[in-house]
Amino acid sequence: MQEVDLLKIVNNFEEEVSTLNEYFFYCLDNSLKARDRQLNISNLYSISSFLTEKRDNEKPLIQSDFLKKFEFKVDGGVNLLIVDDINDFIPEEQSIEIGGTHMVDYVLCNYLGEYAVRLLCKEESKPLKIILGSFYSSSSFFHLKTYSNIKTFTWLRNFVTLQVVQSNQIKIDLELEEFLMKAKAKGTLRSYNFLERLKVLKDNYPIGSICCLFERDYGKHLVDKTRIPIGSIVSQKIIKVTGYFDEGFYYESYNCVNTKTELLRQYNQISEDKQVAFKDLKNPKLSITRGSCSVSNTGVDFYIDPFDVYFLQRFNTKEIVEKEILVEDVPTIVKMTSPEAVYFLLREFDVSFDEEKFKEDYNML
Repeated sequence: MQEVDLLKIVNNFEEEVSTLNEYFFYCLDNSLKARDRQLNISNLYSISSFLTEKRDNEKPLIQSDFLKKFEFKVDGGVNLLIVDDINDFIPEEQSIEIGGTHMVDYVLCNYLGEYAVRLLCKEESKPLKIILGSFYSSSSFFHLKTYSNIKTFTWLRNFVTLQVVQSNQIKIDLELEEFLMKAKAKGTLRSYNFLERLKVLKDNYPIGSICCLFERDYGKHLVDKTRIPIGSIVSQKIIKVTGYFDEGFYYESYNCVNTKTELLRQYNQISEDKQVAFKDLKNPKLSITRGSCSVSNTGVDFYIDPFDVYFLQRFNTKEIVEKEILVEDVPTIVKMTSPEAVYFLLREFDVSFDEEKFKEDYNML
C-alpha cells in the first residue's frame, strides 16, 4: 500500500493545529484507503496524537467507498455541497447509527476529507463551496470543525469556502469561536489574576510592539447561557504598545487601514457634487488615538478568560491579503501577508515605529 506523507501534505498551516482538526486527519486516512493509500504517520506526534492513538480502533463514520463514488453538484465550474438536511448525505443503512443532526460536523468533515484527497491525488481541480441551510446556523456545533479545517490548512483554504445561511435571530462569529475553542483545547481558557497575564504581556509584547487589538461584544449575542458567551468582534485596531501600568498597558492606535491608493480610488468613485465632503480621502492624514487596557479584561495571545472584552494578538503571518498600491506609478493589486500589509501602511503614513523590531517579530528579515 502506497504511503502518503502527512507532514508534506500539511506543512503549510494557517495556524497551529488543534483538537478541532484531529478528526480531519482520520477522514483523510479513510479516503486514502479507498485508493490503496494510507497516511505515513511517522513523526506525527509533532502535529497530533489522534491517529497514532486511535487509528486502528476507529471505524469510518461514512464508508470510504461510498464517499469515493459521491458526485458533487457542479455550477459554473464550482463543486457544490448544499446541505439543508444532513441525512441526505448519509448512507441509508447508516442513518440510525450516525444519529442525525448531532453528527453534522463529523459528516461534513468526511466529505471535506474526500474532496481534499481528490485534490491531492489530482482527481479534482475545481473549487468546492459548502452551503449550509439556516437550520444549521443556530449553533457552531454543526460546523466548527469543518470551518477550522478550511481555515487552518492553507492549501485547502485556497479551494474550499463555507457559507452558512444565517437566521435572523442568531449570529455566530465562527472565527472568534474557533479562537476560544483553541484556547480551551490548550488549557488556557480560564480565569486569571492580573499578575499572570501581566507577565505574559511583558514577555510577549515589549514596549514598541506592533500588534492587533480586538474588541468583543458578547452581551447582545448570547446563544446559550450554559455555554461560553461567544458574541462577536466589533472592532480591530493596529496598535503600538507604548508603556505599562500596574494592571495593563498603554497604546497608540492608528487609522491607516487602507492604502493611499485605495483611498484615492474611493474618492474618485464618489460623484463630483459630493466629493467636497470626502476630501480627506484625497489627502488622507494619520490619526493617532491613545488609550489603555487592563489585563483583567484583555486576553493576551491564547491566555483568555471566557468573559474578556479585548484580545491582544500578533498579526497572522500566514494570512494573505490584497492591497492596491502604486507599482512604478501604476495602481496595482498586490498580494502580501498581513504583517507585510501593516508594515507598508505604517511606512506610507509615516508612523514612528521600530522597523527592525517589526521585521524580527514577524520573520521578515
